Amino acid sequence: MEPARSDTQQDDKMVWIEMEYSQLLQSHLSMFEREMSDLKLHNRTHLENIEKSHKEQLQHLHKEVNALRTSVQSSEREKSKAQSQAKSLQQRINTLLKQNEELTELNKSLAANQHDWASRVAELERKEADKDKRIEELESEMRDIMFHLEAQEKVRGNSDMQQGDLVTATAPQPTRASRRGHH
Repeated sequence: MEPARSDTQQDDKMVWIEMEYSQLLQSHLSMFEREMSDLKLHNRTHLENIEKSHKEQLQHLHKEVNALRTSVQSSEREKSKAQSQAKSLQQRINTLLKQNEELTELNKSLAANQHDWASRVAELERKEADKDKRIEELESEMRDIMFHLEAQEKVRGNSDMQQGDLVTATAPQPTRASRRGHH
């Protein structure tokens, strides 16, 4: 019986070793499950944080993109406005250049005609001076004729003078200012 007892003791030891091993495995398995659960929780938290961070970065990037779009649109409007103003200014410059060319041509024409007009004015002044001289001569002749006619009338009207000699004095010459008034 001793061998049976030793078999039972061995069986008991085996059962005990199996139980110990089972408990040890159970303990390790529980610890592994807890660690895995903690690791999963940590990983899930970490992934959520990363996802949250990425969402925030994505939102920030969306805001920056929208701000850049707005800035680009504003710049395009300003560029369009500046181009329109530049076009308007260029048209004004072209108009002013054309006017300047026309004025330059007119100035050249006036300068060319100035000599002709100066010659004409000089000729008219010479003719006027000739007319003034001729008027003075005619006025002098008219005075002489009038004086002569007046003297003849006086002689005819006075019988004493008809028989005698009559000497007439020269009429005084009018000044240049009084001659101009008779034109």
